[in-house]
Amino acid sequence: MIIYLTTTPETAMKKLIVLFFITLGFFIPGYCLAATHDIHIDWSYDSQLAEGKTLAGYHLYKEGIETCTSTTPVATSMDCVFNSEDGTFQFTLTAFYADGSESPHSSPYTFILTSPPEPALLADFITTPSILSGNIPFTVSFNAASSTGDISSYIWNYGDSNTDSGSQVTHTYNTIGTYSAVLTVTDSQGNTSQKTVTINATSPQSSSNTRDIHIEWQYEFQPDGGRTLAGYYLYKEGEKICTSDSPSDTAMDCVFESEEGTFNFTLTAFCTDGYESPHSAPYTFTLGTSSDPNLTASFATDPISLTGETPFTIAFDATSSTGTISTYNWSFGDNSTDTGSQISHTFTSPGIFQATLTVTSTTGATSQHSVTVTATAPPEPPVAIISPATFSGDAPLTVSFDGSSSTNAAAYSWFFGDGATANVSQTNHTFATPGTYTTALTVTNDQGQTHSANVTITVNETTGSNTPPTAVISSSTAMGDAPLNISFNGTGSHDEEGPISSYLWNFGDGSQTSSTATTSHTYTTAGTFNASLTVTDSHGTTNTASTPVIITGQSQTNQDPTARMTASAVSGTPPLEVFFDGSTSSDPENSPLTFNWNFGDGAVAQGAAVSHVYTNPGSFTATLTVADDAGATSSSSMTINTEDTPDFQLELGEIEIDHNWKRVNFSNTFVHPIVVAGPPTKNDDNPCVVRMRNITSSGFDIHIQEWNYLDGSHTNETVAYLVLEKGSFTLEDGTMVEAGEFSSNSNELQTIQFNSAFTTEPVLVTSITSSNGEDAVASRPQNISKTAFEHQIQKQESLNTQSSETGSYIAWEPSESNIDNINIIVNKTADRVRNRWYTVRYGKQLPEPPIFFGTMQSLNGIDTSAIRYTNKTNREVKIMVEEEQSADQETMHTSESVGYFLFSADTTVPPAPSVTYFINFQPSDVPVPEG
Repeated sequence: MIIYLTTTPETAMKKLIVLFFITLGFFIPGYCLAATHDIHIDWSYDSQLAEGKTLAGYHLYKEGIETCTSTTPVATSMDCVFNSEDGTFQFTLTAFYADGSESPHSSPYTFILTSPPEPALLADFITTPSILSGNIPFTVSFNAASSTGDISSYIWNYGDSNTDSGSQVTHTYNTIGTYSAVLTVTDSQGNTSQKTVTINATSPQSSSNTRDIHIEWQYEFQPDGGRTLAGYYLYKEGEKICTSDSPSDTAMDCVFESEEGTFNFTLTAFCTDGYESPHSAPYTFTLGTSSDPNLTASFATDPISLTGETPFTIAFDATSSTGTISTYNWSFGDNSTDTGSQISHTFTSPGIFQATLTVTSTTGATSQHSVTVTATAPPEPPVAIISPATFSGDAPLTVSFDGSSSTNAAAYSWFFGDGATANVSQTNHTFATPGTYTTALTVTNDQGQTHSANVTITVNETTGSNTPPTAVISSSTAMGDAPLNISFNGTGSHDEEGPISSYLWNFGDGSQTSSTATTSHTYTTAGTFNASLTVTDSHGTTNTASTPVIITGQSQTNQDPTARMTASAVSGTPPLEVFFDGSTSSDPENSPLTFNWNFGDGAVAQGAAVSHVYTNPGSFTATLTVADDAGATSSSSMTINTEDTPDFQLELGEIEIDHNWKRVNFSNTFVHPIVVAGPPTKNDDNPCVVRMRNITSSGFDIHIQEWNYLDGSHTNETVAYLVLEKGSFTLEDGTMVEAGEFSSNSNELQTIQFNSAFTTEPVLVTSITSSNGEDAVASRPQNISKTAFEHQIQKQESLNTQSSETGSYIAWEPSESNIDNINIIVNKTADRVRNRWYTVRYGKQLPEPPIFFGTMQSLNGIDTSAIRYTNKTNREVKIMVEEEQSADQETMHTSESVGYFLFSADTTVPPAPSVTYFINFQPSDVPVPEG
């Protein structure tokens, strides 16, 4: 619908046309009566203005009350956010001028504003800590912000005769017992909803593992931005163990439970709103030994042998352990655990695993016992494959059978169905009597596993006379020194009634036969051999010709085969699946090869191509050993490195770049950096993309590249870059992040799997990180799910080819978080971003304009395009879809969804405290509580 709002004032614009007016969405803070609505309006006007006046912008009115203003004279659209009750209202638009005058109102546009229904009343809350069991005094914080509905009151009953009110409360249980904590929420209509949890307040036990440390520090910082310092937290190896609730404290005595060992302790400051400073420099201290001489971990296994094929199930019995044991904890080395004195565990993947039992006494002392379990991959079963030269013919019928295509076969057994047998891979058999015969081949591998296949051979009564075929042999030579390769040709063979049905060569030296019309064979030993060719016609009638071959000289020693192997990956994070291929291995005598793999972690396999999963970190030597039919072997090895998931390390920045390549050096050190960059600003109107190359552990090259139909020279643009270590990560707030890479050699869609499945659909930022070809390309993902996404590298529309390129991606679940004093917002727009400026509002005012990253999440429009941005503030940024115009001048683009990352420094978080003194009291200094 197009609605024209026209005015013709003498001192105003000549014509104002509202093109499109739509409600974009709304949100209702607190479900109050006046909701916040978001509308979008488009207009056009001719530039014939009143004489002597300068256009300054536009006002949007709702029922005559100014609602929103655009101060951009060249604007033709506006997004307006305002508070309003529901109802039907008239909106008008005016233009205003630099001298303060204003045009008459446009014709009104009537629109209905509506709010969503209120959600149902539901009591809900989260607790800190999440595990609701602890020693008295046990303090629990309750947060009911996740409750929904028109809530007028929150009432808490802690189950110990104490009550409270409010959406966020804290309670301390000082008496041992089990309590039911109940939240009751009530709405304005008197309706109620409840949620209950069980709290276990337990007795603190005094043991030889009780520690007492004293720490002193200095801290003079007072946070700004309205924050108030509340106290300090003490951490042991990242785990909070003690709290000081007084901001004026400079010392703390901390009593806690800990095993013996050397640990790092750190201190942080925290504010009343929950913000926490970075950790202080760590202080390393050794805690004394706690032991129980009567405590011994021990167990038996069934089976006794701890080597077996997967799935390998072992029963563990720890009843032989001694001491006053309170818990049995098992770790199997494959990321699985269990508890109890008698358990069973199945190892499902090949590998070498350390199964460990830890028993804990009632005094907190521990003892361990471990065994090594070797789980091997089951052998690949053989598969029998029969290839007969013919399936039917007149008696007597000679059939050539070929079983050499069978896989993993070490032995062959033929049963022809007429009582005859054979035990070679290729053989001939003559069926003398008419009838139907089932010929079976059974193959056996080195482990004794078997597989059978069969075919049906039909032998007919002889009808009429049949002239046997004629076998004719020609050869490249008949004499020579060993080793001697001779080419044999049987194409001169013929049959009067039709073509030759099959050929069978026997070289007379005990080697495998051949069943093609032409073949070659290498004689490796001296002697006189009779090479023969048997041909069979369509009736099964055969004829044989032979030729002598004289091999002189010394017998040729068998030559060793050559092992060759490739791997799909040589490094990664466990579990790392690697596909190995040894099919390019060879033997000089063309002997069949057997393939045996040792993956370096205790697992083995057989076959030309195999796969293996490395489940533990380390450096492993994978070895392929091939053997020929004479027993000669050859081996080839390569190193597979698996590393634990790296620490989450983030580096980002903004730079000014033009069409010239610029080197950016990292401030941090990365092992396998994943870099994304862009989009660029729009200082230069020529369509362009951001390109990178030469990414190393220390930095990367970057520049602006215009599409090929342009001159290539480009004004400076501002571009942001983000660097993460390759891998999958879960942040402290539970948000999942993954940084990875991909490659593509065409502009077709390809599916890229995430290494780990996400909890919610992530937002994706992608970049092209190579410059193999000279042509500009754009990175376009779509169909992003929890497990994968589709990607296309878009070339310029006027070009037909493109080079293979490498790309990178960072997938981040939608969230708002703070990491190392950086505010992070990850979100995406609806399908509303087109080839005109669209305003992305952050939903909050950030301390400063953020570093901005954006990538289209959809591929609704097929024309080659990329994102540009402008007017970035601490509240919003404007973005648009920009098409290249090599094929046409049309730039209209279908609406797309854009995912974005925002990074903004938090200037209000306090710095880390400075620890000045630290002392440890040994366990013997801790008195045992009375009572």
